[in-house]
Amino acid sequence: MAYARYDAPAVATWGAALPSVPDNGHDPRDEAAERHKTRVNIIAAVGLGLLLLLAFGTLKLFVDHENLQKCVDSGRKDCVDLGAEPRGGVRVITR
Repeated sequence: MAYARYDAPAVATWGAALPSVPDNGHDPRDEAAERHKTRVNIIAAVGLGLLLLLAFGTLKLFVDHENLQKCVDSGRKDCVDLGAEPRGGVRVITR
């Protein structure tokens, strides 16, 4: 008898130590684990979305800064819109 330790009483004793499952076939711990996994996945997706938005904003800032630097390097003086009317020049009078 090489397999004596796998007798029916040993298996029955081992099986009796397992947690009981309700009659509907769903283990409440599995449902709690699924809710936890779902919550963690939603939090991870939101975090990833925020990280992507941050990366996109950073890249846009780099492109804007590079374009401004190219404008300044070309010698132009109107690279930045200050929001004020330019001084001098010809003023058109309408009646």
